[in-house]
Amino acid sequence: MTKEARKAIGTRGSWFAKVGNEDLPCIHKHWLSGMSYHEPYCEISENKWSEYVDALRLGKAILTTDNVVGEGPQFQRSGYVAVFRVANVALSGRDLTFDLVERLEDLR
Repeated sequence: MTKEARKAIGTRGSWFAKVGNEDLPCIHKHWLSGMSYHEPYCEISENKWSEYVDALRLGKAILTTDNVVGEGPQFQRSGYVAVFRVANVALSGRDLTFDLVERLEDLR
């Protein structure tokens, strides 16, 4: 019997969502190219960004689909795709990069 996909639960304005008992950072499909992620607007001096990057360095993230709703750009989450193992989290100026190295589970 196939294991049923779990549901991610997020809240409006949060950069995290809960899957089971884990609170995981959400990453935008918009910034993904193949299995490489590049977010060009990171402001590590802001607490929200610092917390987010620290969570990514723990090695897991939720890939989300989103609608672009503003400049910068700003996103409105439209769905959850899967939980991925991430590695090679790096910052260079405002550029946040990392690799998706393993798809751990699909989400519904």
